[in-house]
Amino acid sequence: MDTLCWSSVGHNLVYSGWTGNSGAALLFTYGLGMTLPFVVAALFIGPFMIWMAKFRRHLGLIEKLMGVLLILFGVVIATNSINIIAQWMLENTPWFSTIG
Repeated sequence: MDTLCWSSVGHNLVYSGWTGNSGAALLFTYGLGMTLPFVVAALFIGPFMIWMAKFRRHLGLIEKLMGVLLILFGVVIATNSINIIAQWMLENTPWFSTIG
């Protein structure tokens, strides 16, 4: 991941050097895009923690349900039944065929 980040910064610097533009605006935009999601997440951590305290009592049930779904999905993959499910989805929801 570090290689991707450094290559983006390097690309911005090389681009600004080739075009004669100031790289400061490009680097500022890059830095803003990298930090803004963390700032937004920090702003909402308080309300999320209050909601999580109320929701915590349901986590045991959710963990059990996710475990059952994980086992079922493993069985579907092991029996090579994904194609059957995909075909059923395409027959019952035709708009899926427009995706991808």
